[in-house]
Amino acid sequence: MKQHLRWFLLATAAALLLAGCASTPEKRAEAAPGVLDNLDHAERERVLEGQIAVGDTPEIVRIAWGEPDRRTRLVRETGEAERWIYLGYEQEFVDTFPRYHYRPRFYYHPGLGRYVMTRHYYWTHPRTYIVRRPYTRQVVEFRDGLVAAFETAER
Repeated sequence: MKQHLRWFLLATAAALLLAGCASTPEKRAEAAPGVLDNLDHAERERVLEGQIAVGDTPEIVRIAWGEPDRRTRLVRETGEAERWIYLGYEQEFVDTFPRYHYRPRFYYHPGLGRYVMTRHYYWTHPRTYIVRRPYTRQVVEFRDGLVAAFETAER
């Protein structure tokens, strides 16, 4: 019982610590003063709600969505473009089924006067693992320093 309580307290403390470190558009706007000064009230509210629009600058996207997980450069006939890719993670529970294993066991055999190895067979218990699988959550494409297109995945 103490072991479960210890893990519960550890998980709760980690969740509170991560929640306190979460980056919000308001915190990112405070870290980049002057970026939202040129916007009118409606556009400023849109950015602080985490929404972007075609024609926004990279600084505005950085305030609304944060730093991208990946950056790629796209070269086309019409010119170059830069893509910012934001990843999301989904959890999948993977079960392992019981298996029949053996492990060597040594014991002293008095008749032989030495140690003898034997196999001890046992069943393992099923376990559940949590696997985090990444997926592309949002993609922003910039041309000439402005947002030309963006895509959000619906899950």
